[in-house]
Amino acid sequence: MIYILLSTYNGGKFLKEQLESLQNQTVQNWHILWRDDGSVDNTVSIMNDFIKETGKCTNFLEINHNLGPYASFLTLLKFAGTIMQADDCVMFADQDDVWLPEKIARAYAALSAYDSQLPTLYFSRQRVVDAQLCPLGTSDRLRFVPLFPDCLAQNVATGCTMALNAEAVRVINQFTVPANIYHDWWSYIVVAAAGGRCLYDDEATILYRQHGHNAIGHKKSFYKRLVAALLRGPKHFMNLFRSHITALRQRENLLADTSRRQLARLAPRNQRIRFLSVLRMKMKRQTFAETFLFYVWVLLG
Repeated sequence: MIYILLSTYNGGKFLKEQLESLQNQTVQNWHILWRDDGSVDNTVSIMNDFIKETGKCTNFLEINHNLGPYASFLTLLKFAGTIMQADDCVMFADQDDVWLPEKIARAYAALSAYDSQLPTLYFSRQRVVDAQLCPLGTSDRLRFVPLFPDCLAQNVATGCTMALNAEAVRVINQFTVPANIYHDWWSYIVVAAAGGRCLYDDEATILYRQHGHNAIGHKKSFYKRLVAALLRGPKHFMNLFRSHITALRQRENLLADTSRRQLARLAPRNQRIRFLSVLRMKMKRQTFAETFLFYVWVLLG
């Protein structure tokens, strides 16, 4: 079974198109695990109608207050972990995107090609579109797929394209997740740190809608990403960097031996020691300029 994790919040404007795209998938062995995060528009009625029409959705009601998108998805991931079998997988779905017909098939085939006993994560590129689904371009092609510890420096796995096998879900759910963590980046970090596989699909599998109210959204170019990072400054990133390291070290028994050794080198509070460790491990982002900025932030933070 393919479990699609859908967290909604005031998504009525675009939600029907996303649900229609799921019904148009070439693979139909899927079931939605859904929770609403406090919508006040017609989102809940749209989902209830969908449940009545298809029966392919379960409403997770155990926690019904507002959590924010990232905690909401991780709550659904916990729930999914209680019902998944060894050959099942989960996929994160944003309420405002449109999945291309082969999206589920490509992800499931990629995961199924490998041993289910090893944590495995799949992700792909996206076709970026505006609110009316008019093309704006395609997300950047990766120069390399960062494993551990490079995944601590930059997230390249977009959650709305991501799929996880049951073993990846099991490992992720054993960690205590720090507050304000992005569900997709955290999932990617855990799988990489545990010695799992991270499978990158160079084919775009979704229409990634940009409408001004995205939780994160897509920066159109490298320069816009760089400017946005400079405007944010090092504080936000370094808080995440330290939170990821601290959370991983709390369950080191779940990690690969190499990852444990690398974490120990990155953990010291002394900025100079940590900076030297980053240099010696040659941690990098996708471009030289982004890598240089990462080094500056580690040195400052």
